[in-house]
Formats: sequence, C-alpha cells, structure tokens
Amino acid sequence: MIKILSIFFLISLTSCSYLIDSYEKDVLKTNNIVPKDLTENTTCQIIQKNILINESKGSQEDFESFIKNVSRDHILKFIDKVVLWSLMQINIRPDLNSPTAKLQVLLHLNGQEKYYNAYLEQGLGFPYFYLLEHLLTTYKSRYSLIELTAIYDQNMKSNFKVTSGFANFLESKKSSLTKHSIFEKTYLRGDETLKKSERIPKVTLTGFVKHYLKNKKKNNYELKEFLFSYKENSSFVPKCNFDMNLYDNSIFLINKKKVQGNVFGLKERENAFMAISSQLISEIKPLLNSSLLEGSSNSRSAALCMFKDRFKPQSNLWLISSDSRDPGQHLYHLLKYGIEDVKQVSEIDQMLKFSRHLFLKNPVRLIIESRRSDQKQIEELLKLNIPVYNAKSLGKIWGYFKNDNQASFILDARQPGELSCNSL
Repeated sequence: MIKILSIFFLISLTSCSYLIDSYEKDVLKTNNIVPKDLTENTTCQIIQKNILINESKGSQEDFESFIKNVSRDHILKFIDKVVLWSLMQINIRPDLNSPTAKLQVLLHLNGQEKYYNAYLEQGLGFPYFYLLEHLLTTYKSRYSLIELTAIYDQNMKSNFKVTSGFANFLESKKSSLTKHSIFEKTYLRGDETLKKSERIPKVTLTGFVKHYLKNKKKNNYELKEFLFSYKENSSFVPKCNFDMNLYDNSIFLINKKKVQGNVFGLKERENAFMAISSQLISEIKPLLNSSLLEGSSNSRSAALCMFKDRFKPQSNLWLISSDSRDPGQHLYHLLKYGIEDVKQVSEIDQMLKFSRHLFLKNPVRLIIESRRSDQKQIEELLKLNIPVYNAKSLGKIWGYFKNDNQASFILDARQPGELSCNSL
C-alpha cells in the first residue's frame, strides 16, 4: 500500500547545486535501538459505538461519569455532548483552548459532513464560544450556550491532571508566569512549574460566556466553511483548509515556528466530531483576571483535510496535522504515498506510523525520520541534491476513518494521546 515517494517528485522541490553522499548518522538507528512510541493504543481495534480522544485519559473518564450523571436529569443530543466536551478542553489545555482561541471543527451529523472555522481578525473576543453557540443553533439543541455551560459548571466536580503538552508549555513560559500572581498560585509549586499528572483546579466558565454574550455585537467574528478542493476531477478528492495545489508547484507553506493545536474528538454511533483549537500568545496575560490565558485567534491554522471518494460516498476520512512548521506538507505526502487506496483502519494506522520527511528552505534541506525509515528509502533520499538531516519525530497527525464496517479515530504514535473506546 505504502509507496516510497518518487525521486522525480523530490528532485522537483529544489535545484540546489550541491550533492551530499551521507547524512548525519543517528546513534540509536545505527545501533538498532528503536525509541518507544509515546502513544501505544492508536486505534480502537473492534467496532465501537462511542469513542473519545484527546491528550488526557483522566479527563475522558471524568467526562464519561459527568455525562452519565447529567443524563439522569437532562436529555442530551450529540451536539450537546460535543459542546460539553469542548468546554472541558478549556480546563485541560488553557494555553490552546482559551475562549480567545481559534476553533476548527469537522462534523458528521445527520448523514452530512461539515467544516467550521471561527476566529477574530483583531480585538479581544471569544471565537471559541462563537462557534460552539453556532453549532447549538444550527443543529437545533434545546439548550443555549449559557445553559449548557451552567450544567457543566454545576456538575463537573473534578480538577484536572496536567498533560505532558501543557507541562512543557508551563516550563517554557516559567519566567513570564511568575509576573502574574494568579498564574503563580495556579501553575507553580514553589520555584517549579507543575509537572505532568499534577493537578490544576477547574475554572468556572459561566462568567466567560456571560462576558461573550454581553460583548458579542462589538466583535466581527469570522465563521468560515470553505475548503479548497485538490484534483477535483478525480474520483478521490481531498478538501482541505489550505490549497494543496501549491505543493504541486513547489510553493511551500513553511511557518517560522511549529504550528501547534489541541486536537480532541467524540464519536457516538454514526455521528462523529473532531476539532483543533489554537491561539497565538505573544504575551503571557491572564484572561479576565483568571488562570486562563489570553491569546489571539488570528494565527496560522493547523492543516486538515476531508478526503472523499466519489464511489464510496458513505466513507469518511479526516486528517488533522499539527506540531510542524509545515503541517500541510505531511498531508500532501500521504496523498502521494497512496492514501486513496486505504480500505481499513489498520492501513491508515500503518501509514501514519511510516517515516515522514519535511522539506525546508533557508537553507534548503530535507529532514527525515531515519529511525522509522527503511534502508531503501534512505538510500534513495541520499541521491538528492539537498542536505538530509535526522529528526526523532516529525509532526502530529490524528485522523478519523469510517467505512461500511469500521469506524475509529487514529492517533499518532509519535505524540502523547489517549482514546477511550466504547466510552459514554
């Protein structure tokens, strides 16, 4: 199924005049030491009615208990659970899931697939809430956003364990956090930032929703549903939030820093939801004097695609790529590897575990995961007129696949992630 990317394609990327005969050797690779995957359970192995995904197993267990408890007194539709799960992410990853964050959503509901993207070009607004409110209205929930938020605040009793991703963020911003007493109190213990699995208190969200509703008309929120189509005349058409045609012309969307985001999702029977939130934090500041972090949603988006096969209209394949300087490039490569031939969840899982490479400029170079590569691939890459360097891992791609007899999220073994099969 997986085809080595053609030499013609790679050579077309650049016209550099220098040739290298070797690459920076990886000590672990040379000694046949394979690094342990950060996520071992990357798919649900059997058909599951309900699945949750995010970075935190504990939060999934808390959410399952929360839904069971709340469902005794409230009739919850799928879209209500989507919004409640999205609210919970604010407590889990306040750096990426603040009310000020951009939110992108993929949704399969009532037999239809939809994409939504909410952000604010300027000013301090809450586009995260704007999209959640839009979903409730569009899919005819019996609850308003303020009502669901009140249900969440009243019934979610847990505090939350720090994820490895949030712990890394706190460590990297330690000096800035100490400038604000609310951050010192919440995220530091003595002179050290919180580590993975230490606890952070739940933030009550009703006040933030009230603030959003009060100031809603003052902000010009952007809500987009448009996706670019690639090879629209073919039977297998990727629809993405970036123009994949640019890569055919060697135009790369390389960012100065890694494009990061928090991915989370929920599947319930035939319905599925997958989202990524992100924000640009130029200065560490508390949001409305809380322990949440203020940011800007007008930032570089993670790359996502909905792949559609004209001959299999009931099948779904979604991929979200982040944690890379050019996340769209990884999805483009997967298409070149033959992702249209995938027929099973296990095949997608295998493809996501396959070695990745990333073309970068200034200076021109190719980065490759040599530990995941076979010798043939390395030998072929070394024939190129560009320097080749090692990387322990490249990017993070999470996906969702459904056909007539299978449906599962697929996580990336390279990065921490959790999925709860047959949850709720």
